[in-house]
Amino acid sequence: MPDGIEFAEITPDQLDVARFLWEELRDHHAAMDWAFAHEMNGMEFEERKQGWLQFEADGLLRIEIATVSEGNQLVGYCVSKIDNAAVGEIDSMYVTPASRRQGIAGEFVRRSLAWFKESGVWCKRVVVAADNPEATALYEKFGFLRRTITMQLLDE
Repeated sequence: MPDGIEFAEITPDQLDVARFLWEELRDHHAAMDWAFAHEMNGMEFEERKQGWLQFEADGLLRIEIATVSEGNQLVGYCVSKIDNAAVGEIDSMYVTPASRRQGIAGEFVRRSLAWFKESGVWCKRVVVAADNPEATALYEKFGFLRRTITMQLLDE
């Protein structure tokens, strides 16, 4: 576990504490990939939050945050979910730029994979933007394999 970082599971009604991090992630994706920007620029946190909350009713949503132990500053979040077919997905994860390369994202992945295992998930997945080699490399370290490429034609 990364030094000086505390991880905690939060309830869906506490999700708003991570709003600013999700907004940073949205802006990060929009700046990185024009095709992803097309989708992300119009998305608002409340809309994304409602999508996550649909999994709450069955207890199939896990939200974790990472804070700096000293000062309690929020530096990352991870939302994982399990669908009705017992497929686990790391749905959204972000670590602030100043806190990267400290093992926080890796710890989020480890914790999500442990939850999937204890929940009897048979398949684990994550969707990564095509122009995000750092994220792809992180997940490959945990054994995730590239299985498909989804291509889209966007109206301009």
